[in-house]
Amino acid sequence: MHGTPITRDGRTWVALSRHGEGPTAFKVTLPAVPAKRRVEQRVHSGYDWFFVVSGRVRLALGDQEHLIEAGEAVEFDTLIPHGTASAGPGPAEMIHLMSRDGERVHLRDV
Repeated sequence: MHGTPITRDGRTWVALSRHGEGPTAFKVTLPAVPAKRRVEQRVHSGYDWFFVVSGRVRLALGDQEHLIEAGEAVEFDTLIPHGTASAGPGPAEMIHLMSRDGERVHLRDV
């Protein structure tokens, strides 16, 4: 791992790749939170892409909430209000890809 773990708002972020021209990968650990707790949402330019490694992630997108299971990935436009939280009962881990310029991250068939 390339980075020192950084904990902010209870989440732990570890850089898995170096910052550069393309997307940067992070391992993010989301702490367990009460199921009834509202998922805080934000808006910013660009796209987010994440893959759930373990646990389950609640993804709030505007007025909708989605449950993302381990082994599943999502990509969405970050101009839609969005936020994530562990779906419990324990923490969830995900790989989060983001780019400095906010371009989309595409998967490629090989």
